Amino acid sequence: MATDSFTERVFDLITGIEAYHSPYAETVGDPLEIAEELTKSAALKTAGISAGLSLPTGLFSIFTILPELFMVYRIQGHLIKDIASLYGKEALVTKELLIYCMFKQTSLHLVERLLEDVGTKIIIRPTTIRFVESILQKIGLNLSKKLIRSQLLKWLPLLGAALTGGLTYLDTKYVSATAVGIFGKDILVESGEINQAE
Repeated sequence: MATDSFTERVFDLITGIEAYHSPYAETVGDPLEIAEELTKSAALKTAGISAGLSLPTGLFSIFTILPELFMVYRIQGHLIKDIASLYGKEALVTKELLIYCMFKQTSLHLVERLLEDVGTKIIIRPTTIRFVESILQKIGLNLSKKLIRSQLLKWLPLLGAALTGGLTYLDTKYVSATAVGIFGKDILVESGEINQAE
């Protein structure tokens, strides 16, 4: 359906995941060490973007919200794929895994049905396009919250920028921790087809 492909194109535009190929490969050592370095770099980048784009006040601040979310989500999407690559599982990065890693902290009630953690394995439940649309609605809600926050803090731009940057930094760290927890395990699809087995 045209609507389905449009929704998927919007999601890919936000995350940039389809076009991105990680420069990293499966490591022979502990992937966590490299993942921590990548996470620190990504968290600092996203914090800088959020803080910088939170500085403008007045009407202009409205036009910085969408670019901020797109840039932050794209960096986080690339980070997830990089972490998957370190575990030798880049090919297994599906939209379900991406959504789970990116939105678990803020939308647990939406994403908890995507995966089932059964000890050493993660079972993926393939999702519908309606679910992806609900995530896009969540992104719209994030836009609304950022707009309200920017209006509330317009008289304290430095404080608002620091707060926004700090929250984005912590969010990126959480996204990374979720990805490490997932890709450190075997990944299967609900149908029973094994996508990755150690």
